[in-house]
This record gives sequence, structure tokens and C-alpha cells, in this order.
Amino acid sequence: MLHTIKHILSQTLASLQKKRNDNKQLAKYHEMLNEVESFVQKQTNESNLLLVRLDDIGDFILFAPSLKILLDNFKNQNQKLFFLGNTVCKSLFENLFPESNVETIWLNKGEWFSNPIYRNEVFVKLSEIKPETILFPSFTRSILLEGLIKSLFPNTKAVAWSAKSGFNQHILNHNYSLLFERPAHGHELEINSDFVEKYLKLELPNKQDFLCFNLPEFNLPEKYFVVCMGGNQGSKRWSEKSYAKLAEHYSNLQPDYSCIILGGAGDVSSAEKFKATYSKINYIDLTGKTNLLEFAKVCKEAQLIICNDTSAAHFGALQGTRVFVIANGNRYGRFFPYPKDFQNVAAIFPGSKNFTSPKYYDWEGKMNINMIQVKAAKIALNDFLGI
Repeated sequence: MLHTIKHILSQTLASLQKKRNDNKQLAKYHEMLNEVESFVQKQTNESNLLLVRLDDIGDFILFAPSLKILLDNFKNQNQKLFFLGNTVCKSLFENLFPESNVETIWLNKGEWFSNPIYRNEVFVKLSEIKPETILFPSFTRSILLEGLIKSLFPNTKAVAWSAKSGFNQHILNHNYSLLFERPAHGHELEINSDFVEKYLKLELPNKQDFLCFNLPEFNLPEKYFVVCMGGNQGSKRWSEKSYAKLAEHYSNLQPDYSCIILGGAGDVSSAEKFKATYSKINYIDLTGKTNLLEFAKVCKEAQLIICNDTSAAHFGALQGTRVFVIANGNRYGRFFPYPKDFQNVAAIFPGSKNFTSPKYYDWEGKMNINMIQVKAAKIALNDFLGI
């Protein structure tokens, strides 16, 4: 009963917050739309195609296997492919696709949302492409990104997933030459693969998608596990004390393993709180001390990653590392749990038995992640490890 009440309250608060955010986005969209008028490009060049994927790191990693298929497909075609991506993913793209014949444009999302001069510079670059076709493969669509870019090219053929029903659906679905019907379920890897299948009109092989980075040398212990407590949303962060207790549990099972604390520069405070509770001495704190490819290297070589819903989970999952995720249920089914083929990934949710209903798929809500007790996490981890 208590769980049901908390869930209803959580849904209500999330719904109210989403409505407020939608209204703010719509107002910002019309404000920014005025800037586009000076750069609208009505001409198209049949030789040019623009692919837009502006998600953050974790989403890009999950798109990379499908992106490879798209890039391979365009190698032998007469069209020139342009890729507009999030600048934080630049090093990953260049590492994974060093020989791709693609012209890239990298967008700084912080500058995009805050600096009209920067936006105008991007509009100029994009308008020069004059694409005949634009692909928007992101399942989560944004009027402040995709919506504005689409408005720059009124005569260009645009392809995307049909927007989720909601306040801005009519804007996002307006004047598209092809809208794919949204699947009722599916992991992000499967959704990305479906988009490519639909666009290229071919059937892709059903297999695990692992990434092959050309990773740098990095001095690491012979055997270690990773704890990564970062995340761009506070609601995704399990308490540092709980992480420490779970890490101690695993360290007791594997006393010869070192513990590596991993995260970005913004996670230093969390690392300090973790270390204040963690009773073991064989740890290495790499928080804020790795670049993105070194981060990927640490994830690849680990015996286990314990983390929240963040990029570390996807770096591990798609490099074959065992990953145990503490998740709050937001967008359930789309990112976690992973497809059954990925036996190296497991996740625990608050009241996870209540998340099995299809109505929770891609649910834009948040359960209180700290409802997950350490005892329950230990049991779930043991089950995952087969202990």
C-alpha cells in the first residue's frame, strides 16, 4: 500500500513538472524560431544528406552500432553524408569511425541553449549543406533541437519516429515526409536498429552489438571492479553510503580485487563521501582523472561495474563487461533492463516487481531510488553473479 501511494504521488508530481517544462519549452521554441527566419534555406542539394543525433554520451553509445551500418551503407553511394552531433561525443565518433567519409558538425548544447550568436553560427553552417534529406533517428525528440533544425529547411525531406503523444506532438510531426510508427516496446539498441532497417529497407542480423574502441594504454590493476556514482540527474543517484556498503559486500567476495571509483569532475564530492564510509583500503580514486576514452578503457577491463543509470553502464555493457545497475525506473524498458541476449547486464529498481506492466514502458517518471535497500541490492547482485 505504501509503495502504491508513493508511486501515485510520484506520477502526479512528474506529470505536473512535465507540463511546466512543456510550457517553458514551447515559449523558448517560439523565441528561438524568430532567429531561424534569417537563415531559412529553401534550396536543396540532392547529393547531400544530413544525419542529426544530438543525444548525450550514453545514448550515442547505444546508437553507435546502428550508426556503423548507416555509415557503411553510404560508402558506396553518390550522396554526401553530413553528421550533426553533440560535441561531447566527438572523441568517441572519431575513435569508432576513423575512416568514415563523413563531414561532421559538432554542436555544444550548452552554448546552443544560451547563446544566440552561437546558434546563428550553427544555422549558417547547416544552411550551406542544403540537404535533400534529414534523418532524425532519436526516439526522444526535442522541439528546441530537432524542431528548430527542421524549420531551417522547409523543402527538405525529413525522416523521424512519430513523436510521442503530448503537448508538442503537432510541432514535431509537422511537415515530415516520413514518420515511422513508434514501437510499443523495445530497448534503445533495438529501436536504433529498427530505424535503420526501416530507412534502408533491409533486415539486420539479430545479434549482440559490441563496440570496438581503439583504447589508450592506461595503468590499471590486474583485477578490479568499478563503482560509478555519477549521473546528470539527482534522482538517478543512489546514496554514497549505500554504494560503499554494496562495494564492501563485493570486495568481501573478491578480496583480491581493487575498487576503482570512477566519475567525472562533478562527482568528486560523491567520491569523498564514498571513501568516508568504505571500510576497505584497496581502492583507487580516478574521479575526474580520465578522459572519455580512458573512462571507456577502465570500464572494459573491469571484472564488474556497479553504477547507476549512466554512461558507465553502457560503456561496460557494449564492451562485454558485467554491469550491475541501480536504477530509479525512469524510462523503464528503453534503457534498462537490457535485452535478454545481454547476460552481462542486470538492474535493480525500487519495487521492481511493479515495473513489469507494459504501461510503464518508457515511463517518464521517477521512483525514489533510495527505496532500494542495500540488503535487496546484495541479494540481487549475488543472483546476477550466480552466488
